[in-house]
Amino acid sequence: MNIEITGEQIVGAVCRAIHAAHPDIPIHKNAIDQDFDEPCFFVWNSETETAPVIWPKFRETHHIEVRYYPPERNTLQSDGMDIGAKLVEVLSRITIKKDGEESLPIYATDYTRKVIDEALVVSVTYKTEGFIKETRSPSMGDMTASIKEKG
Repeated sequence: MNIEITGEQIVGAVCRAIHAAHPDIPIHKNAIDQDFDEPCFFVWNSETETAPVIWPKFRETHHIEVRYYPPERNTLQSDGMDIGAKLVEVLSRITIKKDGEESLPIYATDYTRKVIDEALVVSVTYKTEGFIKETRSPSMGDMTASIKEKG
């Protein structure tokens, strides 16, 4: 299967969009240290679903989760909701880098915002489509067999 846009490319585009909106807040991608400094963002591709459309086309659904940890836990309700609204705005359209240039816009299809374990969690879904490149197996040639009957 040839996937033209990877989950890692989408996570990278999400991180660039967040950085453009919040350049002073560190962003952790796919892993976060236990002793991280706050405020910060944590971004990862929580799930990818692949489904065939019509051969050779397929659709991938990428579920991206962004967690925002505020500088002080009790400020989440005030500044955290403003950051959540800004995240939804900047993540509604991200741009994928293709061949070193930012050229492919991807639009979000779903959002959710909620508070979990004293962190603001924004979940965003992006859908992409690709084509499976057909690979041909080398020909093994003809095979002949003879059968002898015992008589």
